[in-house]
Amino acid sequence: MRNLLPALAVLVAACAPPDPAPPTLATDTYLTRLPDGFATLDACTAAVPDPQQCVAEMVLCASGYYEIQVGDVVDHGTYYLDQAVAIGERDGIEDFRLELATGVMTSGSGLAGQHPWTAPTTDFGVVTCTRGL
Repeated sequence: MRNLLPALAVLVAACAPPDPAPPTLATDTYLTRLPDGFATLDACTAAVPDPQQCVAEMVLCASGYYEIQVGDVVDHGTYYLDQAVAIGERDGIEDFRLELATGVMTSGSGLAGQHPWTAPTTDFGVVTCTRGL
C-alpha cells in the first residue's frame, strides 16, 4: 500500500488539467505616444528630420505577445492582464505596467515616458503581432 500512494500521486498529477493561460486582450491593440520633450506631434516633426522618431508605438496582441518601438529600438516579450493593468515581461522579468484606462505606464526599463499611450492616429507600421508567439 505504501508503494501505491506515490504512484497514485504521480498519476493524479499527470491527469490534472494544465494551468489556464493568463488573460490577455481579446483583440490586437495598437497604441502610440509622443517622445519626451515634445508637446505635440507637429512640434516634434518640425524639430526631427525622421517623423518615425516622433512616435513611440506599441501593440498588445491577443496571443499575449507585445512589441514596443521607442526611437530605433524595438522591444518584445509577453504580457498578461491583472484586472485593468497590462503587465509586460521580457525574459521572465517585468518590463512594464500599463494602466489600460489612462494609458499611463510605469517601467524600470525606460519605456514609460512623460506622455500616456493612446489609440494611434497614424499607422507607422513598425510594430506587429505577426512576429510574436
